[in-house]
Order: sequence, then structure tokens, then C-alpha cells
Amino acid sequence: MYVYPSARGQGVARQLLAAVLDWSRTKGIGIAELHATSMGAPLYESVGFQPATNYRLPL
Repeated sequence: MYVYPSARGQGVARQLLAAVLDWSRTKGIGIAELHATSMGAPLYESVGFQPATNYRLPL
């Protein structure tokens, strides 16, 4: 997710994240996974995400 610098600090990212997580729960999605930048990590950790290293191999 990206929030323009002029809109940062106003809760926009937090509201977007809450909406996505709420929607995911209603669809029965059991796990949310993301790749965070150092700037976004505090937001994600504040709602319960745990830091992890993930690997993927596109085939």
C-alpha cells in the first residue's frame, strides 16, 4: 500500500489496512501475509503482525 506524503499521519493507511483485514475475515481467509518496508512495519506490528522472512519461487 502507498499513501502520498501529504496524506501521511492522518490514519489513511490504518483505515485501509483495517478494511482489508475485515474483508479478509468475512471471506474466511485465515492468514494475512505481507512484505513490509521499514516505514510500514510499525503500523503492521501495531495490529498484531509478526516479523518473518518469506521466500517464494515463481515457476
